[in-house]
Amino acid sequence: MSFLSPIQWLTKKLQRREMAKKGLVQPKNKKRRTDNNKSLANIAEKSKVFSFFILLLVWASCLLVLFLSSFSKQISMLVINQRAPNTIYSEFTFSYNNNELTEKKKNEVLKHVPLVYRLNPQVTEQCIQSVSHLLDYLKKHKNDTSESDLSQNGLTFLSKIPEKDQEILKILIRNNVSQKTLINALKTTMFFGVISKEERFRHSGMLMRIFKDNITEKPKPFEDLPTPDEASDIVANEVCKNFSPTNRVPLRNAIKKVLSLIITSNLVYDDEITQSEKLKILKSIVPIKTTVSKGDQIVSKGATVDNDILERHTAYIKELQKQKDTQEFYREFIFKAVICLLILILFCFYLKHFYPDIVASNHQMGLIAVVLIISMFANFLILYYFNQLGAVLNLHPFLLPTFIPIAMAPVILSPMLGLRVAHFSGLFISIVSAMLLGNSFEVLMNFIVICGVSAYLVRHRPNHPSYFISASVIIGTCVTVLSLLQVLIVGDHYNLLYKIVIIGFANGIITAIVSLCLLFVLEIIFQISSDMTLLLLCDYNHPLLKRLQLEAPGTYHHSLVVSTLAEQAAKSINANPIRARVIALFHDIGKMVKPEYFTENNPEVKRKHNRLSPRMSSLIILNHVKEGTDMAIKSKLRKIIRDGIQQHHGTDIIFSFYKQALDEAREKNITVDENDFRYSGPLPKEKEVVILSLADPIEAASRSIQKPTPSKIDALVWEIMRKRIRNGQLDNANLTFGELSKIRESFVNTLTTMLHVRIAYPKDEENMDDEGDLFMETHKTPTT
Repeated sequence: MSFLSPIQWLTKKLQRREMAKKGLVQPKNKKRRTDNNKSLANIAEKSKVFSFFILLLVWASCLLVLFLSSFSKQISMLVINQRAPNTIYSEFTFSYNNNELTEKKKNEVLKHVPLVYRLNPQVTEQCIQSVSHLLDYLKKHKNDTSESDLSQNGLTFLSKIPEKDQEILKILIRNNVSQKTLINALKTTMFFGVISKEERFRHSGMLMRIFKDNITEKPKPFEDLPTPDEASDIVANEVCKNFSPTNRVPLRNAIKKVLSLIITSNLVYDDEITQSEKLKILKSIVPIKTTVSKGDQIVSKGATVDNDILERHTAYIKELQKQKDTQEFYREFIFKAVICLLILILFCFYLKHFYPDIVASNHQMGLIAVVLIISMFANFLILYYFNQLGAVLNLHPFLLPTFIPIAMAPVILSPMLGLRVAHFSGLFISIVSAMLLGNSFEVLMNFIVICGVSAYLVRHRPNHPSYFISASVIIGTCVTVLSLLQVLIVGDHYNLLYKIVIIGFANGIITAIVSLCLLFVLEIIFQISSDMTLLLLCDYNHPLLKRLQLEAPGTYHHSLVVSTLAEQAAKSINANPIRARVIALFHDIGKMVKPEYFTENNPEVKRKHNRLSPRMSSLIILNHVKEGTDMAIKSKLRKIIRDGIQQHHGTDIIFSFYKQALDEAREKNITVDENDFRYSGPLPKEKEVVILSLADPIEAASRSIQKPTPSKIDALVWEIMRKRIRNGQLDNANLTFGELSKIRESFVNTLTTMLHVRIAYPKDEENMDDEGDLFMETHKTPTT
């Protein structure tokens, strides 16, 4: 027995090797290729914890971008009388106290502040005494008085008066009334104040107030105060108005000459009261505020820094620091964080309601998260480098929104996950970007329009060149048109029109290039294909399809018909017809391993299977799914195609071989394991795969219909669909009964047109012999 065991082992080994050569079993030394999405990847695909982590990662990235944007602006320091190194534009509207204008206003006001003067009573009294002495002297002395006598009486000024005028003055001595009039007129004139001619000229145009008896008079111009000469003239006129015309003129001239030598300025400037009044007025002056609007230029590059520029720049820095105050910063930051979190939660609820399959797939949620994160950081980097280089290149901040690649996320997600996902992603990116740009409502609305229009118009591009051209033109046009409309609405920045056009279309081209590159990379990483990539696989010159056409032509034709059925059915329920078409073309590529064991490739297939046991025959049939999956992985086909290959039979049973095995088991009194005759699944879930799982058996069964009519086809389709439902093959399908009804109707219509009966062509009996002769001639040996 110990000697026979090695022989038995060797026999079994050789038998297995022989079966492996025929493709009936898998060699033990050959590891079957497995789908990369199994084990840990499958756990991550369905994990709720991982879904929460994805949401948290997007939110954290959003907060990081908002936090970093607060410190991205660097302000150059300016030095008086030096040239400004950069152009600086205001990021916000602010006001500041313009000290230069305020000082000008103060100086202007101070010019109109009255100067306060006090009456000097001693000067007034001295003038009156001098006049009194003059009158006394004229009464007592004659003209030959010596200068020593004049000096003793304080009348030295008489030496400057001609004798003729002195004689005329004696007229006053004869009339006591005239003497009193002279004294009173002098007192009155001096009481109202006399100013020197030099001081009145120096303060011309200004006001003055006289402080006397602790009372300040009303302001009046310096020009209203008489000089000593004018005061002399006033007094002389007052005295002489009652004299006869003969004596009036010479007497007035004589009095004027004498008084002009006696009268002097009796006003003394009071600096203390004047400065006190000026101080009160200065305190009441409100500083002049200058308003700088958002986008206004603080300083131009290369401009010489003067006091006005330095003051405006200093005020801007103070306002910027004030806005970045810790408490205010964190209050605004928390507000933005809450807004972003609420939008993300709303986004998830929206997807769960309209696209539950996306929420259930962490692959697709991860794709959305990565695209959003890349887009947010791209927008932040544009903002950062615009702040760094914009001042050096003298770029106006109004141009910043035209630099932002706001449409990148929508144009990537639209062809991969659909229009609604792209629209909501664009809304989220627009809100975050508007926060980065100072919470501008106008910018937000422009961004939403750009994202919406771009996502809508690139969603069904047939190929990558068309996608690139469409994205470039659409994004460039939207950015340019909306920016130009903003210029027209604001009514300013007309000098930026040509820059807006250039930057807008450059934005479109660069965004299209980056989006196209990311599209290639993300499709490979997340195994989510766009229609453009799937359309490339629809090419019948694909190596696998060419092999299928040559090695299993019946299966190839079957796949073509199934692809047509699946594509039309997908259109009827608004599923993805391109996806349904592609997975149908490749769903049976595994039959190339043993094509002769399948009915469509070999009319004598019964003889092949009659030589095998039911278990072995079922193993060959079941194996085409595994072999097809291996080929798909080896050829790096998309995940949706691999899913179609694995799931298009679900867990269905090969009933014919199973029944045959049961019959043989009854005779031999043995048991049969049903699982040996079932496909390994899993059950189809995606709409397109479910459609394939229905179209595949329906197309195969439709070949057995004799004289097909719409009623027969409808009965066949309905029977197969009910059977799939009864067997639980549609338990995981994301389809409603309404959609199943539309799919059934589509199958019936398509098969009816495919299986239509043609009219029999009549035979031409007269020419049949001639045609036969022609064919016979071709077989004759040619003569030499």
